[in-house]
Amino acid sequence: EKAGRWQEVLCLLQALSGQDLRPDEVSYNAMLSAFEKGGQWQRALESLRQAPGDSFEISIISYSATISACEKSGQWQVALQLLEELQSENFRGDVIVYSAAISACREE
Repeated sequence: EKAGRWQEVLCLLQALSGQDLRPDEVSYNAMLSAFEKGGQWQRALESLRQAPGDSFEISIISYSATISACEKSGQWQVALQLLEELQSENFRGDVIVYSAAISACREE
């Protein structure tokens, strides 16, 4: 089951840093998506906040995965806060981001 694989992803990323390699945007977003599928919205949020800015920049995909993680866990307030943050960072939202935020608001 994919939901439990977020721990494997963490191990792989730790192995990268053990070899003096840094995650890139693709591997980082894959980690955020794994957190989403595993219901780990806190880990996704923390990872978004601690992204290594010297390796790559956070993208709309990063925000989308984190908002989706919040949506799937019923964290609508955090999802809306991230949407606001995304807009203040001058990102242009897409259908996926707005759909996730809207879905978060209708979940109970």
